[in-house]
Amino acid sequence: MILDSILEASFRFFTLVYKWFEQYLVNNFVNFGRGFEQLLVMLAVTIFVLITISFLIKRVKKLPKSYVIVVLDSLGRKIILKDLRVIFSTYNAAVSYSQFYRVLYEGQYVFQVTSFKKIANENYAITKSGLTTSSYKND
Repeated sequence: MILDSILEASFRFFTLVYKWFEQYLVNNFVNFGRGFEQLLVMLAVTIFVLITISFLIKRVKKLPKSYVIVVLDSLGRKIILKDLRVIFSTYNAAVSYSQFYRVLYEGQYVFQVTSFKKIANENYAITKSGLTTSSYKND
């Protein structure tokens, strides 16, 4: 009888300690873990977005500022056709004009789209009004 009461008192004590431990300590840690999990996910998403933006900015900085249509004759020499627009600020516009010139001249010339940086590195005289005739060597 005394043993039963001691066992029952100890059982109630451990039950009370277990409930207190579960309600106040374990639940708080679980809730903190859930909040921390959301924080980790948001942090990972933010880091991913920042890295993606930095890669895009580096790629955009490497793009040329303008594009040039280089005209080649049937022998492959660079020539200048008067009154043609050859400097463009976007690649799509340069390609569109190149295709238009290809149709307009029907295979007499080849029109290549290159970046302004590449053409400038080849020591050709390019002005804002276009390519100059002195920039090309006549062989």
